[in-house]
Amino acid sequence: MSTAPLDDLAALLAPLNTPFACKSLKAPNRFCMAPMSRYFAPGGVLGEDGAEYYRRRAAGGVGTIITEGTGVAIDHAVAADNIPLFDGEEPLAGWKGAIDAVHAEGGMFVPQLWHVGGCMDFNFPDSPHAPLVSPSGFAGPDIEGGRAMTQQDIDDTVAAFAKSARLAKEIGCDAIELHGAHGYIFDQFFWDRTNLRNDRYGG
Repeated sequence: MSTAPLDDLAALLAPLNTPFACKSLKAPNRFCMAPMSRYFAPGGVLGEDGAEYYRRRAAGGVGTIITEGTGVAIDHAVAADNIPLFDGEEPLAGWKGAIDAVHAEGGMFVPQLWHVGGCMDFNFPDSPHAPLVSPSGFAGPDIEGGRAMTQQDIDDTVAAFAKSARLAKEIGCDAIELHGAHGYIFDQFFWDRTNLRNDRYGG
């Protein structure tokens, strides 16, 4: 029986199976797990089952694990109470367990830092959460969402991203990813239909 198709596949995949290095990030291969929201973190805490979920992906050969969205260090970052947070002793202990598990399998660990802006969570619309904020009180074109941010809100949100990034470094993450898609806070600042500000952050 010929093994030519398998040999061809191995040749095609060879570049993806080579190590990748960028500064302190030293991945064993070019495969990355994309971030996917899971909603399995009651009270914002990733449990042992979450750590095992990520460990299995690294054990399966994924060189870099990018986590589900995790709320940055401010109370209005997320709109559901089962999304993991990246701040506080208990949430960080949960992430540390996941980091150590992935590292033990030779993988790199990259948390996705997230702020939803004015977007409600349509999967869990009744979930308790802090009042949301957005650049101008809109989550989408002509869709109200969150109160308009003050300068202090903006300063505090920038600081929250910085704090969570610093915490990620301190507890052993290899990099961070900033969630900059899907209409969340970064998009809300970039879209002229959701950013109606007339200050230096105006759209």
